[in-house]
Amino acid sequence: MVINATWPRAGLAGWDGTEGGARALQCTLAGEVELGDGFRPTLTTVGGFSARTAGDGRRVRAAAVLMDLQTLQPLHVDVREVEAPLPYVRELLGFRALPALLESLDALPYRPEVAFVEGHGIAHPRRCGLASHFGLATGVPTIGVARDRLAGSAPEPGPTPCDATRLREGDQQVGWSVRTCRDARPVFVSPGHRVSLKSALELTLRSLQAQRLPRPVDLAHELAHEPGGTGPRRWHPGARSGPSLHT
Repeated sequence: MVINATWPRAGLAGWDGTEGGARALQCTLAGEVELGDGFRPTLTTVGGFSARTAGDGRRVRAAAVLMDLQTLQPLHVDVREVEAPLPYVRELLGFRALPALLESLDALPYRPEVAFVEGHGIAHPRRCGLASHFGLATGVPTIGVARDRLAGSAPEPGPTPCDATRLREGDQQVGWSVRTCRDARPVFVSPGHRVSLKSALELTLRSLQAQRLPRPVDLAHELAHEPGGTGPRRWHPGARSGPSLHT
């Protein structure tokens, strides 16, 4: 079934609007993913991006967070809802969520040096999850962080926060299984685009606080799941009320 054969946004060019076409495009895009570090070593800002189904299921609510890497304090946030070009299909999340995430990114005053995206990077059946799709569409180095595994297998990491094991698909490493909190299930971390396996793990560990997800994407997840209207919502340090900062 054709969902939207003329969707114009970046990252969806060449898609015919069908699920089969989406899978084929993922295979093509996977060949364009770069797994070297495309950022300077002295990072100062990171981003967090999350999206969820909204309303009657035909819209996506996306949140973007710009955060200071040293303090893990938010600098700017944007939340908005956008029409979804495809119904929810687990391994095709990029085609559903990307338009909303791109609009939230565009609303930030400047781009993060590295972005955490709630979703998978190369730890995906076709090596092109939401984080990879987002990185290829924007050029921003990206890291995928997901609560559930979609591809590969990994030994259970140790019980201590920051313990990690390699996530492998056959003989290829595609990410990490990371214990971020004691007594919590691990999360699955993988490079999206322009980030190495080593840096994906290191930056994830640097971005942990008391939550299961790294703080940038944890706050984006909170904001995306808050009740609210369909119009955009923004926050910056000069605003009277700040974003949710529950820990």
